[in-house]
Amino acid sequence: MDEGLPAIQQESFSPGDKEQFLQYLQVDETGLASASPGKKEILEWVARAPKKLKGQNLEHLAVSAFRSICELIVSDNYDVFVTETDKSIEVLGLFSPEPLKHFKRITLIVAIFERTLLPILWEKRHGIEFDDFPNQDGLFNAHTSKGALMTIWHVLREGDHPSKRNLSRNAETTEINEKEESKQIISKIAHYVEEHFAGREYCWAANDSFRNEEKILSGVRMPVRSAGLDHFRQHDGVVSLECINPQPWVKNRLQELLGLEDDYLYELWRFSNTYQTVGRCSLRVRENTQPIEVVVVSSSCAKLLAELFEGSKIAGQLGNLPRLTGLTPKEKAQNLHGISYTPADNSAYSKYKVRQINKGLEVLSKDIWFHEIRKKNVGE
Repeated sequence: MDEGLPAIQQESFSPGDKEQFLQYLQVDETGLASASPGKKEILEWVARAPKKLKGQNLEHLAVSAFRSICELIVSDNYDVFVTETDKSIEVLGLFSPEPLKHFKRITLIVAIFERTLLPILWEKRHGIEFDDFPNQDGLFNAHTSKGALMTIWHVLREGDHPSKRNLSRNAETTEINEKEESKQIISKIAHYVEEHFAGREYCWAANDSFRNEEKILSGVRMPVRSAGLDHFRQHDGVVSLECINPQPWVKNRLQELLGLEDDYLYELWRFSNTYQTVGRCSLRVRENTQPIEVVVVSSSCAKLLAELFEGSKIAGQLGNLPRLTGLTPKEKAQNLHGISYTPADNSAYSKYKVRQINKGLEVLSKDIWFHEIRKKNVGE
């Protein structure tokens, strides 16, 4: 399996008359959707043969957003959840393992699989358990082979979240929604990056909203979604400034379905994209032994990379941006309880919750679980 089929598809649709579309969908009490009785053929027309709608006076269904929804509904590859609000129809398509259940054993080849939402999704909804591939000896592992070559920088202060909202703040006042790109935080970051590499070659990626209008960054720009691209491998410097976060309604629905905390869900959502960006550089060249410099947006992302790449070093903050926001709920909890949960702790607690719920057993609060179970398992 590669990244050709995204684990999560999303669509938000706000038609004037929702009912003329919802009548073709049957939604159960959990939000799981399917075609209404006798309507599947119509949904297939919308998804795959919209010209057939004209002969049935159903042209009003040939709307791009509804077509995307129908493609998910008639596919065997997704569990589709539909939520109706006052004005919109919100749809999540979650990649389903059902087509794979006919096989006795499946080997998944997916980048940083354990740091994505997919295993949690399948464990939670389908009770699937995962094991490490047993015959890994001799396989090339960039995480162990390249880690010692890697130095990692972050541009935001500890605790500031990587978001377009933060990067579009005014660089002097830190007020939100600065319209002029040259006055935004991201332009100041661009100056830090350019000064840091000082004539050395590097590649970089950022959200499309950053146009690099003043040509501050002289490196080679990569697409925001760069998975699979192989023509940036000559660069020993790579800069990941993109901020890929779920929309609020997507985050809320996933929390309902998976029971994940905010910070952990955000980490899983955005990290795979950062990882793919970083992976475009000379990390891909096995024989390369040159030092590799990586710049990412947040300290949390830098820590995740350092955990993956054994022997890598976090050099600290690049530049001197001030703290942009107040204490996060996680930081307040740390100040109160003295606990700072690592990504591995978050993952372990999520799996613990799934196991307890599946067995019908009590779920301990995270603090109690950490002190009574986690610390004993990993050692004081």
